[in-house]
Amino acid sequence: MAVHGLPDDITSCLFDLDGVLTQTAKIHAAAWKQTFDQYLRKRSQEQGEKFVPFDKADDYDQYVDGKPRYDSVRSFLESRGIKLSEGDKHDTDGAETIHGIGDRKNVIVLGMIEHDGVEAYDGSVRFAKAAKEAPDTFLAGAKALGVEPAQTAVFEDALVGVQAGRADVVVEDLAELLAAS
Repeated sequence: MAVHGLPDDITSCLFDLDGVLTQTAKIHAAAWKQTFDQYLRKRSQEQGEKFVPFDKADDYDQYVDGKPRYDSVRSFLESRGIKLSEGDKHDTDGAETIHGIGDRKNVIVLGMIEHDGVEAYDGSVRFAKAAKEAPDTFLAGAKALGVEPAQTAVFEDALVGVQAGRADVVVEDLAELLAAS
């Protein structure tokens, strides 16, 4: 039986929390903007360069999204012709290094999440809940008990659960099973 529109051979669902179940992309984009704009503004003042802010749409999509944090810093700065020392994990979040700027962004994003929370995608939450209730729950239960699914009786009241249990016998009341013995 296909689970919620997935191919028949799919038996498990693994969800990425960040950006799939929760709307964190906008938080990350805002944190990157704050981080890069602070750095670029300071650099502009110190070196007399024109300040060109980080663009949350174009710069985020092209240089940052989907990359590890330090690769994102490196990629964006290279797009602006800026080369910085890599630094290392011991740099403070104020250091003007790849690690320092990346760590500064991390401090900012964690602060935003702590202060404002994270909004979930309603459709994704509904799908995750439905997938949790699909046939893999019973298979996982049998596995946890150390028994084969064929050796397991499923007691379920929802139609999808009855189908998931691949019911051979369906009763209105469990007492019917007592009468049958």
